[in-house]
Formats: sequence, C-alpha cells, structure tokens
Amino acid sequence: MRPIEFRGKRIDTNEWVYGYYVVAEDEHFIIPADTELCTSVDGFPAFEVLDAHKVDPKTVGQFIGPLDKKKQKTYEGDILRWNKTGYIASVRYENGWFVVGEGGEPIMVYMQEAIDDDGFDTKMDIRNSEIIGNVSDNPELMKGQDDD
Repeated sequence: MRPIEFRGKRIDTNEWVYGYYVVAEDEHFIIPADTELCTSVDGFPAFEVLDAHKVDPKTVGQFIGPLDKKKQKTYEGDILRWNKTGYIASVRYENGWFVVGEGGEPIMVYMQEAIDDDGFDTKMDIRNSEIIGNVSDNPELMKGQDDD
C-alpha cells in the first residue's frame, strides 16, 4: 500500500514541501510527515502549529504510488516522458484514477500499468517513464503535448 503523501509550494518561500495536506478556514497547508504531535489540547492530540506551511493550492499534488525509472516519487502535476515512444504527459487525478494525457482519451494509471478507456493495455508502465518537470515549475514542457 502506498503512503498518503502530498506536496505543495510554500507561499512564503516558493519552495516545495512534502507531507500531510490540510485545509483549514480556506487556507491550504502541508504539515511535514515527520512532525510530531505536541501535547494534547483538551484531551485531543494537536500538531505543532509552527510546522504547518501555507501552500498555493494550485500546486498541491498527491503521491501516486509508483516510482519513475530513476526511482523518484511521482506526484500529481509531474510531467513524464517515456523514452521509447517520446510520449510526454502530465499526471492528474480524474474520476477516481490517476491519469496521463489531457487531449483525446486519457490513459488511466493504476499501480504500474496504464490502461486506456477501452481496456487496452498500452504497455506504458510508469516505471519506464522519467519525471522531466512539473506543471507548476515547467509549464513550457507541455506546449504542444496532450493536444491529440
């Protein structure tokens, strides 16, 4: 089972942070996974508030599970390239699935295999892809892609 982990870009430093995603009073935060619970408040455990980083919600993405061919974690918003085919696509969450490809029919990514909407195994194992950027930092990589 994959760990539930998110990333987002901090509002104050524009740096990526990783951990738990929390929305409170219309503000978005990432709390680092190694944050320890502080003493309880009224009998309930509470996070140390200083470790909650305010993030831009447009940059928040969830870890999808499989690693790329360089053993890097793959998140929603990452831009992947399959070297054998040259196919480039971004990862997003749609209708309960992580998918790649935005034009035409998206390819569903479940665990390590990709399946199109007709159930055709595309042999685009995500472990054979390489993360080449993400949609927040490198939108130019998607120019002309996913337009099928």
